[in-house]
Order: sequence, then structure tokens, then C-alpha cells
Amino acid sequence: MEEIYEHIFRCISSAKAESERPVVEAGSGSGELAEYLANHGLEVIAIDPWNQERVERISTGSVRYIRSRAEEMPLDDEIAGAIVSLRSLHHMDPEKALREFHRVLATGGRLCIADWIYGTDTGIPERYFRPEEIERMLVSSNFTSIKRPNSPDPEIMLWSARKEK
Repeated sequence: MEEIYEHIFRCISSAKAESERPVVEAGSGSGELAEYLANHGLEVIAIDPWNQERVERISTGSVRYIRSRAEEMPLDDEIAGAIVSLRSLHHMDPEKALREFHRVLATGGRLCIADWIYGTDTGIPERYFRPEEIERMLVSSNFTSIKRPNSPDPEIMLWSARKEK
């Protein structure tokens, strides 16, 4: 998983160099990625509806935990310099979440998604996406510069996109 974290960090680094805005992790789960990003000098807002323990503790350092669904984040418009989602888009209403990501992301900001690819057997019956589905949803949510870089894990697909307007 460390290689995926490194890829996400590189993906958002260029956007963060242009912005002092925080990174939002949508669907933060255990908070491991949020902590990794914070340990690399980034301010992080971690959003997750189920992570009660982390939400109830006092947020320290560069991570602020908020209990919320990614589809309706209690954040201002264009607050984030980057948004990341690690193995969680399949838990969301993806089209609604991507529209919300576009609202919260600042102009010029970057979106980085890493999620299970369709056909992956994780032992949990979930709805995973085909690459063309993700690309279609990103386009319909007004993201640009959409790229699908090679993944170090064959079961995880990576995506990056920008908000231009």
C-alpha cells in the first residue's frame, strides 16, 4: 500500500505547490492515508461517515477529522487544493460524490482516485467500476486533464484529474 500512498502524494504535490489549501481525503476510513499525507507536511481534512473513534478524538497536528458522507461534505466551496479518495469511491454514490468533489476543489486543484478495478475479488461483494465508467463520470462532473497512470497494484486503478473552472 505504501506505493499507492506515494503515487497519491506525487499526484497531489504539483497542485499543492500552487496552493496553501488543505488536502481533503474523502472516505478516510482508518485515517492511514491522511496520517501519511500529514507526515509529509500536508494539512489534511479527513472525511468519513463511519469513523466515530477518530472523529470523536481531538484532531491534532495537520489532520482534522470530520464525520460526514463524501457526497455532502460540510466544507466551503473551493476550500481544497486537492482531493484524494483511496479504495472508497465504490462505497459512495459516485456521480454525486464527484460533483461534490468538484464543488469543494479549488480551481486548478487536483483529484486523485485509487479504487478497486471491476472484477477484483476482495472477498466482499461490492460494486467496483470499469475504467470507462470512471472516465465517463469524471468528464460528466466537469473534470479535465483526466489521466489513468499505471498502478503498482494490478487490482487497483489510479486516476488523476483537474478542476479548471
